[in-house]
Amino acid sequence: MKRIISLLLALTLTVGSMAVLSSCGKGDGEDLGAQIAVYLGDEVYDLDPGDYFVSDNAAQFMSLLYEPLFKLDEDGDLKMAAAEDYEVNEEEREIAITLRESYWSDGNRVVPGDFVYAWERLLNPANQNPAAALLYDIEGALEVKNGESSSLYDAAFNNKGDGETIIINYREGTDVDALLANFASIATAPVRQSVVESNEGFWSKSVVSIVTNGPFSLASYNVEEYGSDTDPEDIEDRKITLERNVGYHQPRDSKKFDKQVKPYQIVSFWDAEGRELKLTYEDITAKTVFFLADATAEGRKNATFAKEADVYDTLSTFTFAFISDNEIFADVNLRKAMSMALDREAIAKALVYAKAATGFLPGTVLGVNGKAFAPTSKFNTAAQLEAAKALVPAAAKSVTIRVALGDDADSVIIGNLVKKAWTDLGLTVEVNNLGAKASEVFNVGVGAKEVKYDSYVQYLVKTAVEGSTPAKAEDVYDVVGFDWQMYSASPIVGLASLSGNMNGNGVKVSYGENGATVRESLPSLAVWTAAKQASYDKLLDEAYKAKTAADREAKLLAAANLIVEDVPVIPVVFNRSVAVIGNG
Repeated sequence: MKRIISLLLALTLTVGSMAVLSSCGKGDGEDLGAQIAVYLGDEVYDLDPGDYFVSDNAAQFMSLLYEPLFKLDEDGDLKMAAAEDYEVNEEEREIAITLRESYWSDGNRVVPGDFVYAWERLLNPANQNPAAALLYDIEGALEVKNGESSSLYDAAFNNKGDGETIIINYREGTDVDALLANFASIATAPVRQSVVESNEGFWSKSVVSIVTNGPFSLASYNVEEYGSDTDPEDIEDRKITLERNVGYHQPRDSKKFDKQVKPYQIVSFWDAEGRELKLTYEDITAKTVFFLADATAEGRKNATFAKEADVYDTLSTFTFAFISDNEIFADVNLRKAMSMALDREAIAKALVYAKAATGFLPGTVLGVNGKAFAPTSKFNTAAQLEAAKALVPAAAKSVTIRVALGDDADSVIIGNLVKKAWTDLGLTVEVNNLGAKASEVFNVGVGAKEVKYDSYVQYLVKTAVEGSTPAKAEDVYDVVGFDWQMYSASPIVGLASLSGNMNGNGVKVSYGENGATVRESLPSLAVWTAAKQASYDKLLDEAYKAKTAADREAKLLAAANLIVEDVPVIPVVFNRSVAVIGNG
């Protein structure tokens, strides 16, 4: 959850794609350009653009390394990124997208198959990721995700044979503009099959194996489980270095790569728990420095800072999801009570760069013709503690509710305020702020087992959507809070993540009697009453099949209203980011 980011990253927050980065400093080498420092508030443990993001920071940082087909500018207009041009054939329901000449960081050309492979990874029934909904308007995509079709190649994709053009067939009723905008999400960026499959557990965590198609490549990458050590040498070791991808948007032998990507190098120091970087507003504006981090307590209160900085709404909502098997959470009254007890206005005020959530979808999600998507049912932003107390079932007061959040500054603030609210409700609450989770995995690249680090919160989320229970009792939590990514300004993408069969988490396929195929849809993170789940799924299905934009929006608005009525998850705040940059 990031609150202060570089201005250039901020301009593309809502789409997860990045415009050409430029430096405001002077070059430090004949053909190299500037080197700048970027300070990060918490580590990004995996550099896979198709990963299940539980942090705004990860999604934003990924756009330095990868580039999808398109990007959206600050006005929401579609612009070319990896694509050079596209053409829509409405009669054939076909989109032909021509790629620009651009190269991976290892010198191989970016080709249509790299994109198609990335999309098939998202749609693989064995992979859990709500970003899969970005692709459901492609003919056959939902069938692939539900295990009813083996590959997009069978249903929707072909190439002209020129190595430069992707042909996409879209399904009837598709809003083509919305589909094209979905291809601006960083989750749809390409990855190369040979790289991914050569070292499944480590390719996106290792400088040796990773390749990127964005403006920068990975030169060094160091993370660790805990960040409490403040030794200067240890801090120096814990950094990530990005260097210009000289094949970005041009031939590898071009001598003009410095005109495409500036600066030459970005050096980033992880600022983990216990290590405060004492940069003030004056420090930032006086130096050629990008600052990508949580606001300090001083920075949050600094009136000059707030006046000079630009604030941006993001495409994510900090949300609590119920992830344990404890049956107490099946009681809608408990879920409502826990939601009503929260003073969302106070939480947003404490964070400074946030808005009290009135629903699940943030205001960056748009409806028909780019107008605001506006459900009529809304969460109360002020606490209703007394009314909430009356709803708490007796069974909920006899257990300890374990809550997990990240260890970044914002999550700590939220955790403290939520613990007080739920304790005042009469519940016994244990709040844990978690950083990295270490695991030992065989690294094909070195031929031996190695320790790798992942986001602890991400591990909990993935385990829950797999329908699994953590092996260790210490890893069993009841509630997890994280930045729920909407991935797109299209409301159906965000709302699909709470459905029973369009949530992007895939299916488990088994074989019953006589060899019959049995497909079991994996759960979403939503906890619904049975009747509301059925109603919600029906509305999403009807919206997906709607023939007109107006009909689709009506169904989606009704679905959004059900979230407020049944509280399958608890939205807390709409995330925002604030940007400052020196004039250098």
